Amino acid sequence: KKRGQRTAHFEYDWKVAAKYNDNYGKFINKEKVRIGEDSDEFRMSYLNHWMLEKGMFVTEERLDRLYDTSMPLVPEWWRTPIVIGIDVARSNDSTVATAVWVDWDHPDGLGFFEHRVLNWLELHDTDWESQYFKIVDFVRNYDVLRVGIDAQGVGGAVAERLALLLPDIEVMGLSSDAKAQNERWVHLTELIQRDQLVIPGHSKARRTRRWKKFNQQMVDLERINRGPYLLAEAPEERGAFDDYPDSLALACCLTVHDVMPTVSVAE
Repeated sequence: KKRGQRTAHFEYDWKVAAKYNDNYGKFINKEKVRIGEDSDEFRMSYLNHWMLEKGMFVTEERLDRLYDTSMPLVPEWWRTPIVIGIDVARSNDSTVATAVWVDWDHPDGLGFFEHRVLNWLELHDTDWESQYFKIVDFVRNYDVLRVGIDAQGVGGAVAERLALLLPDIEVMGLSSDAKAQNERWVHLTELIQRDQLVIPGHSKARRTRRWKKFNQQMVDLERINRGPYLLAEAPEERGAFDDYPDSLALACCLTVHDVMPTVSVAE
């Protein structure tokens, strides 16, 4: 090409590709079912829609449908293993842990499990030594399969320390680069869209400070499309935080790669 001449750029959406590859068309049909034809992920990945605007991560109406009015907070649970996500405090944020029950025995047709928030722990203005042991006390109220911690900043050191304090539990330091965050928020979005996320909505739960903060932060949470990645953050306003949504996304992402074991039957 001549110097200074722009390189030719060709762009085709999935419909063009599917004309020449039947298998790709079949794959796209599965993707429509999995993530929804109108979802941001589908539009960016397969329709070449470049989305830069911000928007609500979840509407108040949709959020209200997640609440189970018969379900209170559950301070302890031992019958089945659960997962816990921890978003570690930075500057004026709080450290928030979210305990999530998982219906391991009944995945839906695409392998998604129902997730139910059992309880939250919030720690603020507490020295790190005290935080460690309060977190351990919270974890010990449940049969925990694994704990996921945002390893960004001091989170990496927190994950290492908790791994020593909880030797019988898998403690994972989770990356917070754009790709990892995208996977977390996409998974949480899929759970919401498939009615596989349930939040305590009993009147006793709604009266707690933790429930009110969770609800407000979810309402305020903004969806941000950064290139090919879906991210979510609190709005840039004084008093707006995203500790509770982050903690929830961390907990739920711990089940992404779990599949039901295959049972072989001898003839």
